[in-house]
Amino acid sequence: MFGVPQGSVLGPLLFLLYTADLEIIAQQFGVEAHLYADDSQMYVFNSPHAMKSADERLLRCLDEIARWMQSNRLSLNPSKTQFMRCATTRRLTQLSSSPITFCGQQIWPVTSVRNLGVTVDSSLSFCTHVNRVVSSCFYQLRRIKSSLKALPLETAKTLVNCFVVSRLDYCNSLLAGVPQTTLDRLQRVMNTAARMLCGVGRREHVSDLLSNCLHWLRVPQRVQFKLCLLMYKSLHGMAPTYLAELCQSVGMVDARGRLRSAERGDLITPRSATKFGDRAFAISGPQAWNGLPTNVRNSMTLSTFKAALKTHLFI
Repeated sequence: MFGVPQGSVLGPLLFLLYTADLEIIAQQFGVEAHLYADDSQMYVFNSPHAMKSADERLLRCLDEIARWMQSNRLSLNPSKTQFMRCATTRRLTQLSSSPITFCGQQIWPVTSVRNLGVTVDSSLSFCTHVNRVVSSCFYQLRRIKSSLKALPLETAKTLVNCFVVSRLDYCNSLLAGVPQTTLDRLQRVMNTAARMLCGVGRREHVSDLLSNCLHWLRVPQRVQFKLCLLMYKSLHGMAPTYLAELCQSVGMVDARGRLRSAERGDLITPRSATKFGDRAFAISGPQAWNGLPTNVRNSMTLSTFKAALKTHLFI
């Protein structure tokens, strides 16, 4: 309704209609496509021994997209194109470091890319993203601290929520299942912010400050809050279809329709062969939802669900 994609002379709806063929081209080559405004991303999945064939399939798809863009008076800039090979930490050494040739230019693989404000690394550990978030949060805290004495408590709290806590909460559902040491780094940011707002020393315990004074959830609970909120929206038609399709009730399976889990309204949790796979939203989301009490899940409105969920996570 407002604005247009960067560099486009078309409105948002017309631009999406104009570039809809990109997804069709990707499907023809068996390539997954994620399109957001004028930012297009292509993905291929393969086992380590099929890496060469996957690269060739992706390059054929990109070459076809380049020809399509040229015929439709669109410009493709290969110098702004990045590609990254991802794997679990155990299999990172098996990844090739060779470049790909695209539109006459060699593009070398990178170890991290920025995707809609989130830095994704090749091992999907999100350590690089956490490092950047922690660095930017402490920078904002130092700026706020310089004028803290001249601000009322509520104003200072609002500033910290806007410039610090919002950065910690942005896309934090991606951190489901990451090691506790990674979450501890984000928790230290919240602890520092709480001590600064309440005017206590660096060695003071912050548990009471977070819960009683500031009413802030700890970082692990904030991640769980975001997951459960996405699940509620997915189950009540307030989320995109591709998320709602991942939420299937146990009662929908004939063989499990009489189980107590079906009566409680539990969701099917797919099985994964690795702990790495358990971090996917299709698994971590239903697990977080199934762990909630029935009275919280049965909230009638989104606002009452948020209030009940926050109260539950504080206990």
